[in-house]
Amino acid sequence: MNLTELKKNVWLYFSKASFIGIVVVYFLALFLTTSISDESTSGNIYAISIGFFIVITSIWGSFSLSNALLSELRNRTWVYQKMSAISALDMSFGKLFGPTAMHWLVGAIFLSIATLASFSSRDHSLLSLFHLFLGTLFLHASSLVLSLLVVRQKQDSPDTTNLSGRPFLLIAFFLILKAIASSFKTDLNDFTWYGLAINSDFFETLSLLVFAIWAILGVYRNMREELQYQNLPNYWVAFNVFVVFYFSGLVFKEVHDGVYTVFNGLFAFAFAMHVLLTVLTLFLEPINFMDYLQFFKNWGKKSWEKIYASMPLWVFSLAFSFVLCLVLSLQMLVDKSLNLGEEESYSFLYPLVAFMFLLKSLLVNLYLHLKQTKKANFVWFLYLALWYGLLPATIGGLFSAYGLFLFYPANVILSGSASVFYVLFMLWLIRKELKNGEASELIKSA
Repeated sequence: MNLTELKKNVWLYFSKASFIGIVVVYFLALFLTTSISDESTSGNIYAISIGFFIVITSIWGSFSLSNALLSELRNRTWVYQKMSAISALDMSFGKLFGPTAMHWLVGAIFLSIATLASFSSRDHSLLSLFHLFLGTLFLHASSLVLSLLVVRQKQDSPDTTNLSGRPFLLIAFFLILKAIASSFKTDLNDFTWYGLAINSDFFETLSLLVFAIWAILGVYRNMREELQYQNLPNYWVAFNVFVVFYFSGLVFKEVHDGVYTVFNGLFAFAFAMHVLLTVLTLFLEPINFMDYLQFFKNWGKKSWEKIYASMPLWVFSLAFSFVLCLVLSLQMLVDKSLNLGEEESYSFLYPLVAFMFLLKSLLVNLYLHLKQTKKANFVWFLYLALWYGLLPATIGGLFSAYGLFLFYPANVILSGSASVFYVLFMLWLIRKELKNGEASELIKSA
């Protein structure tokens, strides 16, 4: 492995003065706490060590890692780095551990002392320290993934003023994810996953390890994309499968007469997760007019391998959503335990109606990109806010709630008919743009 990028980042971001200052403050805090507090010495040392690790390594390290790449974008040095001979793997390793070398070094000191303190106390386990390490690695890798996505979005723009709070969003997401997982414990010691009682420590360790691996793979994939390697969407397809497999296991409870009941929420939960994943992918994954243009060029040439390689990632998530939608509809058709009142006889179509509304919203985004609308994703966000927020609230308040079927999948028949019309209309607009717009001229000239 070429360690040039790692050494460069260590040289740029490792501060001896900061390192010495952190260590001095840490031992001063240990001395003052153990001198004043009435608690046990080992307990104080353990708590102080963990607190410093979270603040210095997890939180500060995430910000340092996120800002390191963005500062290269602001200083316009990232473009030159992309032209170097360093591989995507070496670049990923150097960017992930170089800017945080100081944070990991002082973190190793904190964890080593916390480990020694845990030996004299039965209340603290070594496994919790390993969890803290894995959680920090996940936060760091996720911060770098967000930074790479931002770099790909901004291209040559040095404007990164609105990105300082993103590590806070990651930390909040991590805490929410942990809280959601913890809510599925059957008791203080076990998780229920696909009906099996699994030891809590083992499940949390394996989960943190798998999520950290996915985050690191995300770093590698986005670094390859940024360095303009050909990227097949295999990782993303596998991640979609993992999302269904992992999170569905948490809501699985039992099998009733050989059919998963709707109220257990197995397929409903998986479908909702993929709807959210599809929308988030469209927001986060950088995509522009030329990306769509390349995809339609490949489509016109019927080059299936290139179609697969150039297909936007949100399309794969949408495909998974459609499959889960069909399975959920079949489940509702077989299991009559879910009663939607007057629409009971055809309530199994409700997931399809919800999918059609999702498809319509995604086609609007595609159309905005083909029209080369400035800040297409921002305009799409405004559209979502108006369509699903302001307009239905206004119509429902001023006129009647019966008109809400136009904006929400509120009625299987009426909303279903409206959603089919929306999708056909958007497909007609997209087809018209591909035939008569600038996209058509560029595709023909290719």
